Amino acid sequence: KGRVFRQIASQLDFAGATHTFFRADTLSTTSVAVHPPYVYTVSKDRVLIKWELVTPLEYDNSKANGINGSTESPRIHRKKPKNLKYVKGLQKVPGSKERQGHTGRILAVAVSPSGKYVATGGEDKKLIIWDAETLTPMKSFTQHRDAVSGLSFTRHISSNTSGEQLFSGSFDRTIKTWSLSAGGHAYVETLFGHQDNVSAVASMMTDQCVSVGARDRSARLWKVVDETQLVFR
Repeated sequence: KGRVFRQIASQLDFAGATHTFFRADTLSTTSVAVHPPYVYTVSKDRVLIKWELVTPLEYDNSKANGINGSTESPRIHRKKPKNLKYVKGLQKVPGSKERQGHTGRILAVAVSPSGKYVATGGEDKKLIIWDAETLTPMKSFTQHRDAVSGLSFTRHISSNTSGEQLFSGSFDRTIKTWSLSAGGHAYVETLFGHQDNVSAVASMMTDQCVSVGARDRSARLWKVVDETQLVFR
């Protein structure tokens, strides 16, 4: 039936998993990126937030051990992640008179394997690279002709390249590759093939990624160096 399955576990203990609930008082959250101990979230009202994770589960040992005749069950303390940075809309850039940032809904966020860069894309057709430490915009790219719908960094930094590789998918039916490094951030090339909006993209090894289209009902495995694509319909 054209489906591919990968077993990741024989059992999932949802009931016993520790968790915490929190909200950012923004409009709908559209994407999440994790680089422990930090989490980055974006939302429809152009907000990018950097959170610091905390341990969600702690026990009151006195009650757990029945001290002083207590028979109460262990008390669970749910901790909200700490809001470290919060940016919204256009931001001032040091050494420049221009303000950079999103002017439309942010749809996607990704954090680089090194943890140095955060990338966001939105309905305003912009791909913006942020400094992960300060959430200061470093570079804005406008090569996409429609909303940027998905972002994914290659998991490992290759010794063959000068920087970290980023893939971006867009409603303009293309996927673009980017190189991010301390020396500068640059556009590399564009991949064509989808016949409709690119809904999501996920990187694999260097110069390889998987993307899925919307109404063209296809998933594609891209091999950039070989200039080939394997189509799953």
